[in-house]
Amino acid sequence: MQYRNYQQSRQNDCGCGPRQRASQYREPELDPFYLNERESASAPYRGDAYDPYYDRDRVYRPDARRRDRYRDPDSRDHFDPESNSDSDEAIVIANVLVNVNDDNDVGATGATGATGATGATGATGATGATGATGATGATTQLRGIQAQLVEGQTTTLADGSPVVFDDVVTDQSLNIDYLGAGVFQITEPGNYYVDWWVSVDGAGLSPIVVFAVQLNGSGDVIGAAPVVTGQVTGNALIPVGAVPATITLVNVTGDTIFFGATPVQANITITEVAE
Repeated sequence: MQYRNYQQSRQNDCGCGPRQRASQYREPELDPFYLNERESASAPYRGDAYDPYYDRDRVYRPDARRRDRYRDPDSRDHFDPESNSDSDEAIVIANVLVNVNDDNDVGATGATGATGATGATGATGATGATGATGATGATTQLRGIQAQLVEGQTTTLADGSPVVFDDVVTDQSLNIDYLGAGVFQITEPGNYYVDWWVSVDGAGLSPIVVFAVQLNGSGDVIGAAPVVTGQVTGNALIPVGAVPATITLVNVTGDTIFFGATPVQANITITEVAE
């Protein structure tokens, strides 16, 4: 009865003519929506527990036993979506459950895990191409002079006197010259290595024998022996700055020495390192 009264009230408001009897309406099963036990035609049905999915057959149930004008295009009452007439009105009841997570909180970052084991060593790569040949370096060679005192030329050497070499054995340097009288002249700055020995057989009253390499007559680099008979040896590395400079081997024993009766009584070699 509630449904028929609702249809009757619609008939009175639509301007379609005089009021008709309720028996003249179509049966409820011919209506596009079967709405049963509705309190209001303008509000959706809600279950006792306000559950969107509560007994949905009671909310909307199209009748499959008839041709529905909302589903069948051949129906004579074809639905026109552009129409605003009362006969085209439809009440669509949609029950949607939306679950929205408003919790945007992000948890704290976890601790860093332990480092994994080191992987196996990869295969050796191919040998790269040979690089370009570098520039040729500067040429270095030893150059110098060697001189000796031969037996029979002299037998003694006074204190403070240079050894007078009388035989130049080798001369391979353009920067070292033997001027005679025991004097070697240096004409190029650099480092010069001096190696020498003297054969002696007595030193007057002195218990030792001492000789010194001098640069320009000073700066003694000495070599000595605790006996007065035998061979006295020594060496010196002489840096030369200002040229020309002189190098001599001098008796600084404090007394006259006697040369030994040997084939060679003294020997000296002066070597320079030149580029």
